[in-house]
Amino acid sequence: MKKNIYLITLISILIVVFGCSDNNSIPPVASTPPPDLIDVPEQIVIDETEITMSSYLWRDFMPTIPEYEDGQKLAAVIEMETVDNSDFPGGLIIEKLWLFNKDEVWETTFSESGQSNKTSRIIKSARGGPRWDIGSEVVVVVQIIDNDQIYYLKETGVEIYRTD
Repeated sequence: MKKNIYLITLISILIVVFGCSDNNSIPPVASTPPPDLIDVPEQIVIDETEITMSSYLWRDFMPTIPEYEDGQKLAAVIEMETVDNSDFPGGLIIEKLWLFNKDEVWETTFSESGQSNKTSRIIKSARGGPRWDIGSEVVVVVQIIDNDQIYYLKETGVEIYRTD
């Protein structure tokens, strides 16, 4: 999926540069987040169970590999939890993640599921995101599928941290 996004972006840039430019400067390329994903709730109800989300975003700057001198790509851990600590509804599919940073969007699928010692919580993670600035505050949106119903859950003001 990431390769498709990069390929589409590269092709778009090449078209703009070679097809629309009358000089050698490259015009700025900006994407606009879909408003229907930015305007989703921070708490949802599925099967009479209220669910919220908390996110942790970071880039690792541990100096282990010279090619990552400017830090590893963005990583995310997302925890979804029931408000009343009841069991998380079963059969939910949670695989899509969007991060919105000003006019940039990272869309991906979760790469891993974490273990939780609570049945009221689900933990998911994703890696390989953009190298956004440390301290940036982003909006996190997750897609949750329950049978044929699609829900979106968000958290705003999530800061990108640095680990060393």
